[in-house]
Amino acid sequence: LALAPLESFHAFAKVLNAKRVPGTGATMVLKDSPESVVAAAVGTTPSLFFDYLHENYPAFFLPDAPASLPALAAVAADLSAAALAMSWAPDSASRNIGSAAGLLTAARAVATRNP
Repeated sequence: LALAPLESFHAFAKVLNAKRVPGTGATMVLKDSPESVVAAAVGTTPSLFFDYLHENYPAFFLPDAPASLPALAAVAADLSAAALAMSWAPDSASRNIGSAAGLLTAARAVATRNP
């Protein structure tokens, strides 16, 4: 399901405050996939979106500390991998692919691991 275009800060908020809805059985699933939120974001670049997530995600985990520390550590590891994907590229075509893959990795990590 495609989302309508989202302004940058609305898209950031949808990832940081990822809402969940009842799924199959007792599971909760994300209301909007991080991929659809990133695809709908307008007025931003992959680098800016990543930087904003990296700067702001700890505040969304720390209210539940210390229970959220394992999730926080996992997100930090995923963001490190995403940053590497975004920065490594031998040419501009690879850089664009790396930026997209890195940003989607970062958005999924923050949205799915947020307690």
